[in-house]
Amino acid sequence: MTSGHSKQFLAHIDKVDMTKQNRIFKEIRRRKAFSLILIFILATGLIATVMLLKNAQDLRQNASGESVQLKLSTNSIDVSSPHAFKPNETVSVLVEVVPGEARVSAADFILTYDSSSYDYVATELFESTFGVLLQKEINPTDGKVHLALGRKPPSAQYGNQKMVRVTFRAKNKVGTTQIGIEAQTAKIAALGSAINVYQGPTSPIDMKIVGGDSGPKTSIQLKFKLAGIPVENNPSFLPESARIQPVKISLQNMETGAATIPTSLSSIFIKEQTTPSLISYFSFINPFTVTDLSTGKYNILLKGPKHQQIRFCKNDQDADYRCQITDSIEITKDASHTFDFTKRPLSCGDLPISGTNHDQQDGAVRVTDYSFMVSCLSKRTDAACVTRADCNEDGSVTNLDMDLLLETLSTAYDQ
Repeated sequence: MTSGHSKQFLAHIDKVDMTKQNRIFKEIRRRKAFSLILIFILATGLIATVMLLKNAQDLRQNASGESVQLKLSTNSIDVSSPHAFKPNETVSVLVEVVPGEARVSAADFILTYDSSSYDYVATELFESTFGVLLQKEINPTDGKVHLALGRKPPSAQYGNQKMVRVTFRAKNKVGTTQIGIEAQTAKIAALGSAINVYQGPTSPIDMKIVGGDSGPKTSIQLKFKLAGIPVENNPSFLPESARIQPVKISLQNMETGAATIPTSLSSIFIKEQTTPSLISYFSFINPFTVTDLSTGKYNILLKGPKHQQIRFCKNDQDADYRCQITDSIEITKDASHTFDFTKRPLSCGDLPISGTNHDQQDGAVRVTDYSFMVSCLSKRTDAACVTRADCNEDGSVTNLDMDLLLETLSTAYDQ
């Protein structure tokens, strides 16, 4: 083959190769486009299928009579409507399930209230019906109580059933407000159904706070902590039975030196949702009130059921701050005050092991408290030990409680 023929032959081969490559590229583009169209069709079909299933489920719910309602009622002290309460009175709101033909097994809902008119106090479950507490979140800032409840075996039942009783305390804000269920977030599960069977909205309760007749009072509310509670700072580790703790409060006038008689009050554990964290503390169920307190400079003395008495001389007082004789908190007669003492937890130590029945605190943290706790380490779940020496309220006396006591003994002051 001559040189000229060779060049023509190679050029022909190159042309054939380019044509073949173009065909291949066109085929690849065609298949790619087909794949994209197929993916689009599948995605569209999936969405349509989900919508059809949802519609079918909605129709199934309506057709089968599975819609379930929640009902609210309360312990009214007045036969008139709305229900009337006086400042500092408690109101218990009962939540019932009205299931129709469904057998309800669990419920998740948010009870809403006006936090400027009421304080959350406590939650009471009904063991015979919905006695399993799956979740409990209290948001006193926004006025929300989030509860998730389940039934104990063997199975759900038919008919109206009591679910939970939630107690609130009326504040001094006179007026009418409502307590209700947040319809858009409520969920109810029933046996044999894979959908949310809640049929809202739930009718709210009109609540009215009327003026009291007891005259003006000085009111003090506190936020404070008990050392070691809850364990690892995790509210899930705190049993429901330990969420109400007795404390004693007294006021000392720093100008005269006179102190009020210690008053016993019940406090409740509160979880407060902030952004982005969750904080917890104890607060009085009913504020500490005094009818004849004069305006002046005071120290507040606070003592827990197994704890050293702590002197607070500043709002938002730091954990390591030691009060001086010139430190004081301004308290105004016949006014309402709120103080935050959460930075300085009440220290474990003054165990209730004194007195005739060995159930009294003696006012000091000493070697007898240490000896008693040591004796309890060998019988950790003994009822007498748990009642007197379980400082972190985890249900047993362990080295965690001993660590709390030793920390107090190493720094004890302000008795």
